[in-house]
Formats: sequence, structure tokens, C-alpha cells
Amino acid sequence: MDNNKKLLIGLSVVGLLLLAYFAGNAGSSDSNNVAPTPTNTWTPEPPAPNPVYVDEQSYLDTVNGTYNEYVLGTSDSELLDYGYGICDYLDSGYDLYDIIDLVVENTTDPEEAEAWGAITAGAMLYLCPEYEYMLEDLDTTY
Repeated sequence: MDNNKKLLIGLSVVGLLLLAYFAGNAGSSDSNNVAPTPTNTWTPEPPAPNPVYVDEQSYLDTVNGTYNEYVLGTSDSELLDYGYGICDYLDSGYDLYDIIDLVVENTTDPEEAEAWGAITAGAMLYLCPEYEYMLEDLDTTY
């Protein structure tokens, strides 16, 4: 599957999950927001890593191509910081579902959630492609 198809699938699924959440929780207010804990607290010793190809320009093109108001006007260095922050978060043992939970807990605006979906999917495809499998394995019934 080429990266454009993976990105579209990833963005669509993340967007659908976030929209489903907002639709299901419209009007509810939960004041007990608790940060998620890592789902995987033990990580086996990985084999020697293969060199990872990072494509910052493709990431920026992808995120800027969403034409989302939360992305427009954001500098490339800020967008890269956000993307590498997603990679750091994944490196810490969190997974894509944890990121989705954080977005859902911290925004009520679907456009802002969509922007974070683009940043997350773009980062996983181009900045830390070792996590690209999470987009392919995303359970749409989450």
C-alpha cells in the first residue's frame, strides 16, 4: 500500500473515530479527565534498528495540505516539533489509541481534532515510520 493511501486511510479512520466520539458525547461534561497511562509498560529489547528514512518535507506537505484553520499560519518548525512530539510519545510506550484519547480529552472542536489527526498520521508515515503499522492495524470499532 503506498503512503498516500495509508495516509488517507489513517486520516479517515482517526477523523471518524474522533467524530464518533464527539457525536456520542455531545452535551456531556466529564470533569474527571485523567491522563491515559501507557498501554504497554514493558518493552522487549528490540533488535538493532534499521536506519529509518525521515522525510520532513513530505510530512510538512501532508499536514499543510489539510488546509485546516489550526494548521494554517503555523510555522514549519512548530509543525515539525508537533510531529516529533508524536514520535517521542510513541517512543515512550504509548500507542495510537492513547493519542486519540488525549486529543478527545483535550479538544471539543472537531476541526482541531482533525488537525491533530493529520499531524499524527503524517508523523507516523514520514517522521517515525517505524510506527506506520499502527495506522494499518487501527481498529475502526474503537
